[in-house]
Amino acid sequence: MKETNFLAFILLCSVSATAWDWQHGGSGAHTFDQLEHQLRELQRQPFFLKVNPRVKVKSGETAFLPCRVKSIGDYLVAWLKGEDVAVLAVGPNIFTSDNRYSVVQVQRPRIEADDWNLLINKTQVSDSGRYYCSINTEPKISHTVYLTVEESLYGTQSDSHLFFNPSTPQSRVSGAPSLYATSGDNVQLECSITGLKSPPLSLYWTKNGTVINARVRTGISLEVEKLPGTSRSTLYLSNAHTKDSGLYACLSDVAAPANISLFIAQGAKNSPVLASLSSASTIPMPTFYEFLGQYSSFIGQLISIYSLIG
Repeated sequence: MKETNFLAFILLCSVSATAWDWQHGGSGAHTFDQLEHQLRELQRQPFFLKVNPRVKVKSGETAFLPCRVKSIGDYLVAWLKGEDVAVLAVGPNIFTSDNRYSVVQVQRPRIEADDWNLLINKTQVSDSGRYYCSINTEPKISHTVYLTVEESLYGTQSDSHLFFNPSTPQSRVSGAPSLYATSGDNVQLECSITGLKSPPLSLYWTKNGTVINARVRTGISLEVEKLPGTSRSTLYLSNAHTKDSGLYACLSDVAAPANISLFIAQGAKNSPVLASLSSASTIPMPTFYEFLGQYSSFIGQLISIYSLIG
């Protein structure tokens, strides 16, 4: 409301019509109509919602640069970097040869907004600087994010588990690095983030780099619990199919992503090896003759699993 009043004040100061003109139907009446029209147009323009403008990570970690836009309509969101304003992305499309960059869009229907977040994998100290989330309005508007990448004392992110710091948020997917299931099963993926001083702003799942929602895959449900200390997100896939196989990632704005590879095999319920991979329950040992009978089908199932992994 304050922003709208301020805009109205600026526009009122820019016209020469007076209150007397409007009341008596002079030329100022037409100007006032124009003023109202301009105010309505301004209200329809997209604008940025408040998010954290400063991001700090260690080298090798994934940087999550937030940008939240309300009333985007038909406008486009672009990410630009540095003083030379190099274009990194327009919408979901990447315009740089550096494959460390990606854009993740997350819809926020409750607040009628969209997140257009820039992710930088395997960050380097040279990635530090200003990044601009820009919208092609007239005139253009931009939201600035300041990224600081500090030199890691312990090398890359892959080595960080050797020097666990409980005060730093850590994400983990239960059962990682891989989970095996059979087509038709109901699959549950659980992610937890510990060491949180405050709840994360964003907590979601991707499959092979694509945000998972009901439009991408029907028959899913998502439970998210954002709390200080530990936050959790659980993804349920009903009636799993082989096409559900892939790399799933639990992402947030506070911790490095946690990954798990999901493999869905067709008709593998009779395989003792797959059963042991998919369940923690005890499997009775077959007799010698039962083992001989299962051997040929077991080899065929192993071949199909290896083809999925490969």
